[in-house]
Amino acid sequence: MADPAKLLASAGRLYGAEMDRLYGSVLPVPEDNLRPLEGGETVTIGKRDFEILYTPGHASHHLTFWDAQDGTAFIGDTGGISVEGDEFILPATPPPDIDIEIWNQSLDAIAALRPAKLF
Repeated sequence: MADPAKLLASAGRLYGAEMDRLYGSVLPVPEDNLRPLEGGETVTIGKRDFEILYTPGHASHHLTFWDAQDGTAFIGDTGGISVEGDEFILPATPPPDIDIEIWNQSLDAIAALRPAKLF
């Protein structure tokens, strides 16, 4: 991200003084190295094509990368989190500007893909 200030401010409200210990330095990415996505694109990585879905809710910038070749959906925090050692999935910690209705729509869009695997 070209300017991580908004992300750092939001995460800082959650993690406070622990932010640096947990994440270290967060530096901007040069804009020439970024390819903004908004959903509807196809991104090729190696021999794989990923369809991009805009799946906000937990956060307004979330995308899902759908690999139709093997039915894998890379959904990030939209689908929750798994803590190492636990056998269950938890909802992601919501940001202050959460929109539950939009989040549910994103989960419905992911479910409509009928993925074989979620990451």
